[in-house]
Amino acid sequence: GDIQCLVKIEAGELTVILRDRGRSFDPTRVPPPNLNRPLKRLKTRGVGLYLMRKMMDEVRYEALQGENVWTLVKLPNRAESPAR
Repeated sequence: GDIQCLVKIEAGELTVILRDRGRSFDPTRVPPPNLNRPLKRLKTRGVGLYLMRKMMDEVRYEALQGENVWTLVKLPNRAESPAR
């Protein structure tokens, strides 16, 4: 089906909102992929969710009125204070 993608950048913060009408699910019940397996034998279920969680600072999922809504947020890199 179709996927709607909205991208916003405000104050250096990147927000991506993805919407689709696919089957909803509970992402907290998706086990992490076994990354120790050879790539050819790696099950694809859960790999995308794993990558989103590793790359983004915030990942939120909602099932709203027949839509799946993912909100992905990447915060700007904040320079740490120099060590003294």
